[in-house]
Amino acid sequence: MTESLLIMLNDIPPVRRNDSLLNEIYFAVDKLVGKLDSNIDLVFNERFVDLANGIGLQYFEERLGIKTDNSKPLDQRRSLIKARLRVKGKISLKKVQSICESWVNGSTTPSISGSTITIKFVSVGGVPEGIADLEKTLLDTIPTQLNVVWEFSYMTWDMFESHNWSWDEFESQNLTWDELEILVS
Repeated sequence: MTESLLIMLNDIPPVRRNDSLLNEIYFAVDKLVGKLDSNIDLVFNERFVDLANGIGLQYFEERLGIKTDNSKPLDQRRSLIKARLRVKGKISLKKVQSICESWVNGSTTPSISGSTITIKFVSVGGVPEGIADLEKTLLDTIPTQLNVVWEFSYMTWDMFESHNWSWDEFESQNLTWDELEILVS
């Protein structure tokens, strides 16, 4: 029994609780209340970037001038929205880092030297997914006289050997390639 059904049943006199017609009505009402609760949760969640799945993401994308691409994974669409929301205001290395960190696996250490901003990804080896959207967002944000250089980490053979695993120990780790790349740092 759901909580709403228990509340309804507790509000009627004990003598009427055994009435089959009344029970059918209460069960039907409880089912409707459950559907309404579920729909309310869905609508409420669409207001938040991290919880939105459908129309909420489309709303954010439309408001931020992002072309909706339903073929992209939800986390990439959410990352782009969060990055665009962080674009406002004066540009600084801290803001560049904040925009990058809105991306999945976007932990970075940005630095500037002359007219070049170097952005080094430190959270995962290789090129993070959806990097083209991040690059476009940053290039739309930073002044045009600044260049952006991307640095990615890759596992070298020496790094792999530094773990001192025998082949059996390595196989016992059951690591996917992505999990192995995380060991870069």
